[in-house]
Formats: sequence, structure tokens, C-alpha cells
Amino acid sequence: MRGFVFNRNKNKKGKKPNWCYVVEFGYTAEGKRDRLWKGGFATKQEADGALTQVLEQLRTETSRCRKINLLGKIAQAARA
Repeated sequence: MRGFVFNRNKNKKGKKPNWCYVVEFGYTAEGKRDRLWKGGFATKQEADGALTQVLEQLRTETSRCRKINLLGKIAQAARA
């Protein structure tokens, strides 16, 4: 499991920066990438900090089922 941070609005004139992070889990049974995306951060440091927190939470969980539940909680918190 790994992740990265990037700017979705880079080189777009008149757009504010929109920093995002992506956590990659590998590939699904269908051969598609299994990813978690979260965006809307104003700075790279904010996105990097959030990515670090998510990766740390996922590393402390042991089973895939718990990871799925944790991702659901993270997604709900992001919507609130």
C-alpha cells in the first residue's frame, strides 16, 4: 500500500490549486486499480498530512475488512 500527492489544477490558468492524495491498494480481481482518492486541499502540506494520517490508520488495521470499514469512516468524515 502506498500513496502520493499531486495538484489537479496545475498549469490551468485562473484556477486555484486543488491538492489531492491517492492511496493505492493494488489491483482488483477484474484487473482495475484499487484506489482511494481525496481532494480539495489548499496546500501540498495539508494533503500530505492527511495522506500520512490515512496511511498510518491503515497500517495499524490488520484485516482487509477492517480497512474497508475504516475507509468508509474516512469518506463519511470527509463529506461532513
